[in-house]
Amino acid sequence: MAYEQNRMGRPLSRLELALSVVLLSIFISYFLNRILIMTVAAEDRYLMTTINQIRAELMIYSAEKLIEHRYEDLYRLSLENPVGRGFQAPRNYAGSRKELDLEEMAPGSWWYEENTGSLVYRVTNEDYFRNHSSRLPLLRLGFELGYEDRDTDGLYTPGADSVRGVSLRVLDQYSWNY
Repeated sequence: MAYEQNRMGRPLSRLELALSVVLLSIFISYFLNRILIMTVAAEDRYLMTTINQIRAELMIYSAEKLIEHRYEDLYRLSLENPVGRGFQAPRNYAGSRKELDLEEMAPGSWWYEENTGSLVYRVTNEDYFRNHSSRLPLLRLGFELGYEDRDTDGLYTPGADSVRGVSLRVLDQYSWNY
């Protein structure tokens, strides 16, 4: 009891104050680093969830068209912008362009590139993302018509080949470093 009364009466020494500031700074920097890593992990999970959602919606759309024997709709979907027709537009979908400019794309946005026929996502956390196919902080998704090539010419021929559906392919090899 006497120690507590004695201790409470005197102010902190400069050494005690400096140590408490250093410890507090270490804890805050560790906390902020963990928050950053969690936001990168959240973007990774968001991307995987969106890709799986698009795949599921394309499978449902393909199944509906196959049941209705509307094979030409599937063929057209593989050639045109399928966003909004074959599947619901992803969050932050910004539209379609003939050619994409990296400077125009806001981080975290989706675009459909008409020249390549691919859906493109601009990564927000560029420092933790690595695209092995190109050096750009982009992820490209392609749409592919699945069919049985009965006439063995390597191309889809309406009426001759049997359509199986439209699928989604990830065109870039990528990894997250967190």
